[in-house]
Amino acid sequence: MSTSSYAPPLATLLSCSLCVVIHVSVLVFDLSSFHYTLSPRLIIYLFPPGDLFRLLTSPYFHGSIMHLGMNMMSTAYLSTVLEKKFGTLPTLHLILALTLLVSSLHTFISFLAYCNPLYSTQKFMLEHSLGYSGVIFTFAILETSTSRVQSRSIYGLFEVPTQLYPWVLLILIQVLMPNISFLGHLSGILVGTLIVNGVLDKSIFPSPDFFRYIEEETRLVPTRVKNHELYVKVPDNFRGISKENEDATNSLFALIVKASSFALKFVRNIVEAVLVITGLGGGGSSPSAPRSTEMTARNAALAAERRALMSDENT
Repeated sequence: MSTSSYAPPLATLLSCSLCVVIHVSVLVFDLSSFHYTLSPRLIIYLFPPGDLFRLLTSPYFHGSIMHLGMNMMSTAYLSTVLEKKFGTLPTLHLILALTLLVSSLHTFISFLAYCNPLYSTQKFMLEHSLGYSGVIFTFAILETSTSRVQSRSIYGLFEVPTQLYPWVLLILIQVLMPNISFLGHLSGILVGTLIVNGVLDKSIFPSPDFFRYIEEETRLVPTRVKNHELYVKVPDNFRGISKENEDATNSLFALIVKASSFALKFVRNIVEAVLVITGLGGGGSSPSAPRSTEMTARNAALAAERRALMSDENT
């Protein structure tokens, strides 16, 4: 039996293996994960130099075997799907970029919440979070944005539209496990949404031709690695990770327009996710159509009655 028939692709395997090795090291050598967590307060207020390393270390440490197992199962599926679409080299670059981006956005939002003049809170600044969940939620956004499946099952309980799947999970997981880092998961979703809408992809993600050049024209990727059955070469039809692909532009006007569009989509997705969970949404516009028709007919009847009365008065 071929190794590739049961093992994930190379980039996915490396990221999962790193998380497992780190957790085993914590258990064997009795290390304290507290020194590697994402702590916005320690990152910001000790700068310089600050604990900037926490931006990179926090995703790869986990609080328990169950925490590790759940994250790695999700990573193995989502990262494998993306790696087969993008290739191993772009996926490795994506993982490294997301590790830093999600942690940085988490820290930035925590600082904004603390400096908010209307309602300042230290809650997020004082949190210590860890785990790969933020990156996983970004993976989920990237995967669902290109999926042809119309709906997804939530733990076999109910179906939701594919595009809303990460948002529904965000809210549902927080309701079931309120002690987890909501901001960490939300940061992953926000980063993914910004990427697929063309706001971040050009600034953090080189063109597919760049990765093809590294594979074919340089010695940065050894021949043994490129020929390995777990290595996925950049597909010929791969044009980029955003919805706009190579047509995306980084002009200031375009970024403002995209940011505004993203803000509207963010609010809409949150509202729709809440409606789906509470059972008030997900049925489309059909339930409200009869009522709208009924109201229109009633208004027309009332208008006709008023015209008849006015006609009688005039005569």
